[in-house]
Amino acid sequence: MPEGIIRAGFQVLTPDRELISIISKKAEILINAELEANIKSLESSFKKLVEKALRGSPTYNDIINGDLHGHLGLVDPQGAMDAIITEIVKNIRVDLETVRFKKIGGKNQPAISVFLLRGDYENLLELPTSQYISKTRLSAISFAKSGGHGYFRRRPFFTGDEHVIPWLKWLLYDGQRILVEDYTVIFGDFGKLRVSRSKKALMRQSVKGWSMPAEHDGTEQDNFITRAFDSVETEMQKLIINRVKHIFRT
Repeated sequence: MPEGIIRAGFQVLTPDRELISIISKKAEILINAELEANIKSLESSFKKLVEKALRGSPTYNDIINGDLHGHLGLVDPQGAMDAIITEIVKNIRVDLETVRFKKIGGKNQPAISVFLLRGDYENLLELPTSQYISKTRLSAISFAKSGGHGYFRRRPFFTGDEHVIPWLKWLLYDGQRILVEDYTVIFGDFGKLRVSRSKKALMRQSVKGWSMPAEHDGTEQDNFITRAFDSVETEMQKLIINRVKHIFRT
């Protein structure tokens, strides 16, 4: 040490409450400002996570490639689901509450509350693809001749009666209740039948009635949309934590 220079130092071994409070307040201001500046970036990242989760869900895949397509009687399952997912993602909003340091486990830790505003289901149920019109089909027996022989044949016909099929509401709200009484769904190769919307299934009279397949049924609080959001919650938390860490590294 050069002559004539005297250094004195000390350590604060016992944290001063006022000092900790000042540091916490400054950190709150810094974190809040940074997160607010990046809210759109976080929102965009959240939207990508949710869309990926929806398109990777068992219900989505069964509508596009599996039997649920036939159960629901969808003519264009891909188009229907694209419209629904686009609407869901479009309405995602991130609402960031002010960061506050709180005593957690005896330590001051930042508590960050983030709300993902999904809107309600009304906008989804108003989409044209969320329902369709089904016409009542009956069968008539007629007599025909061929090669000198006569035979009876059963020919389907539409009565003109129309029914709204709110398939998305059934999927999101109605759980395991009977949705179509006196009918059930049968599967087969119906590609040439005009009366089969999906070309892979038909409704046939039955005493059982039809309800949503149990692996896909939903209620307002628990359906394929809420499950997709829940599945990415941890990843969303990591995005926020990484953003806060980045603040203090720069």
